[in-house]
Amino acid sequence: MKTITTKFDWTVYNLKKIREAISNSSNLHLTSDLFSSSEFPTLGWELHLFLGGEATVWLRQIGPDNIKNALVNTKYKIYAEQYSTWTVIAKFPYKFENSDKMGFSIISLDSFLNHKGKKQWPEYSKSTFFLNKQMSFMLAESSGIKISPRKQLCHIGLKIIKTHRWSTLFLHCEVEFDCYNLTLDLQEAYLNMFENETFTDFVIKVDDEIIKTHRCVLAQNSVVFQRMFDQNLMIEAQKGEVIISDTSPECVRAMLEFFYTGKINDALMESHVEGIFAIAHKYEVDKLKYICERFMASQLNKDNIVKYCNIISLYGALVLEERVKAIFDSIKA
Repeated sequence: MKTITTKFDWTVYNLKKIREAISNSSNLHLTSDLFSSSEFPTLGWELHLFLGGEATVWLRQIGPDNIKNALVNTKYKIYAEQYSTWTVIAKFPYKFENSDKMGFSIISLDSFLNHKGKKQWPEYSKSTFFLNKQMSFMLAESSGIKISPRKQLCHIGLKIIKTHRWSTLFLHCEVEFDCYNLTLDLQEAYLNMFENETFTDFVIKVDDEIIKTHRCVLAQNSVVFQRMFDQNLMIEAQKGEVIISDTSPECVRAMLEFFYTGKINDALMESHVEGIFAIAHKYEVDKLKYICERFMASQLNKDNIVKYCNIISLYGALVLEERVKAIFDSIKA
């Protein structure tokens, strides 16, 4: 599990003028740009401001599963600037809530509008909202705001005229959420099971080391171990142990780490790749053989090409062989 935080600022310019441009019987729904964290881009949020009989603010969560009206427990706070200080107007209630209207709150809009009495604003600025077509037409007709169509929604740019009085709403949102990587969580759980020797039922002896492991994991990853355990008459299956004398403890542990997590420590791969490949070949672990061959092919040079040619001759490493052939073909050309 990893906790990720993200922040977002939304400035709504000329809000008073927009409110005056629509009739009292009309509603106005403004939506901020989507914001998210680069660490978890499939999950995002939008701030919403609805102006009707009352002004309401809420946060909408989009993703990661795109389930409509999903219940979520994302932590957040929504602030509005009030007299140069930030006031919390909505926050996580410490219970599950609808992802479409998180922190739905009624606010006193006039108390949060910032009137900059003496500051001169630039003649042109821009604020992005998403409105339905009918509301966009009303704004264009009554206020002179220039609106450009964008599919079924309208992207509007507000022309700001220099003025001595300005109504602006500043909103700030902070979001904190826990993301889970199920693959990493499983890898960590299985590695802990191996390192803590949790309910182990088989022993591998190599040099002076005794490595405790699990039959089911060995059988699942190695054709040789599966045959060994299928045949109860084999002495290794009966005794619950096997002695490996033609490799090092580091190579055995690297193979077992691959069994439990599907990956190998980079340092071990760099220092013991030939030995790891050999034991993977012996116990018919095809995926590990392929990874080792790819690594050796990437490290191929004039100093080790003879050694790798011997490995090809001894084990029949097709991936590595193709790489060696490509090098010789380039030399001939």
